[in-house]
Amino acid sequence: MAYNFLNVFKKGLNRSSLYGYASQLVSLNTQQQEVAQRLLDSARVEINRMENPGAFQPNRHQVAIALMYLDPDKNSKEAYRTIKNTFDKFNAITRFSRAYAFRGNLYEAQQQAPLLISAADKSFFLINIVKGYNLKQNKKEEWTKFQDNRLIFSRNVPIYLNENE
Repeated sequence: MAYNFLNVFKKGLNRSSLYGYASQLVSLNTQQQEVAQRLLDSARVEINRMENPGAFQPNRHQVAIALMYLDPDKNSKEAYRTIKNTFDKFNAITRFSRAYAFRGNLYEAQQQAPLLISAADKSFFLINIVKGYNLKQNKKEEWTKFQDNRLIFSRNVPIYLNENE
């Protein structure tokens, strides 16, 4: 069924974004890590099929974040290599902080923040650290409505590129 869903997308870039995003969701829901790893491997295969490696590649962020959610200590170097020379690395790095916090390593989560950033950017990192740490906590029923109605820009969804261009 998953193949039929992904086969709709012609561009490998969109397929790799979805594979990376699915890997993140599996990791976050603490399901089988083998499944998350297989999805991540599929995302890597799609990235390697890119004809023009210098082109706009928002899928690299999804793959790098998926790497960090699997095992940030082991995959950190590869995740940073994956986002090298991409746009908007700052948001990806804040998600790296969230991944460390999700695994309970608050010190490393805080260490991901670049040294010379503004107070607003530092607060953005801290918010992501708290969000990552809270992902492991049991969700209370009374917060469900609030989470379902949070601002759209605070949600992490894969970037879609038009298949017809």
